[in-house]
Amino acid sequence: MVSKNWVDQADAPMYLIHSEDDFVPPVHSTDLKATAAAKGVPSGRIQTQVVAGSAHGGSLLSEPGVYDRIVAWLKSKA
Repeated sequence: MVSKNWVDQADAPMYLIHSEDDFVPPVHSTDLKATAAAKGVPSGRIQTQVVAGSAHGGSLLSEPGVYDRIVAWLKSKA
């Protein structure tokens, strides 16, 4: 199943983060964001970011600044 095929305006806001050398290519998230925009999802609802390194998932929290960016994004949605 490809996530971008199912995105729509009813989805919750998303913060999608990858490392540059993540085994899941960052293009997966940028494609999802582009597809969402094409379906009328407001641009501020989905944020993507690529950081240095090769961490994936929870390991990204140990990358410099990532934890703070995630917390700031969550607080902006409260």
